[in-house]
Amino acid sequence: MPATGIVAARYSARGIMAVTGVGLAVMLPLLAFSATPWMLGASLFVFGASLGSLDVAMNIHGTDIEEREARSLMSNFHAHFSIGGGCGAGLITLQLWAGMPYQSAALVGAAVTLVTVVLYSPRLLRARPGEPAPLV
Repeated sequence: MPATGIVAARYSARGIMAVTGVGLAVMLPLLAFSATPWMLGASLFVFGASLGSLDVAMNIHGTDIEEREARSLMSNFHAHFSIGGGCGAGLITLQLWAGMPYQSAALVGAAVTLVTVVLYSPRLLRARPGEPAPLV
């Protein structure tokens, strides 16, 4: 996650958001199908790193949009992120409530995530990259 800001400053946050979104979609089923504590730990590490890097990149992207629009929008972005998270949790909860095995529910959640990333990544802002700020 600390490198996300540097990479996003150099190349833009758009690609990082696409890659980490796919990473989340791939790792979610691996969490559900982990057979050993080591596999679960490794899956959790990569899932967490993907989610953290996605969060950093989304905030950078949001800042770029705010600069372009010359108005405050970040609270809206955070609200919609929370709404999306609640909808995703609700979808998984409904599947589990209906008796679907948790592994299948994870596969559905991963598929929804992957489709969303593929459909919406091309619509993200194409920010001009710049020089990353030096590490202090």
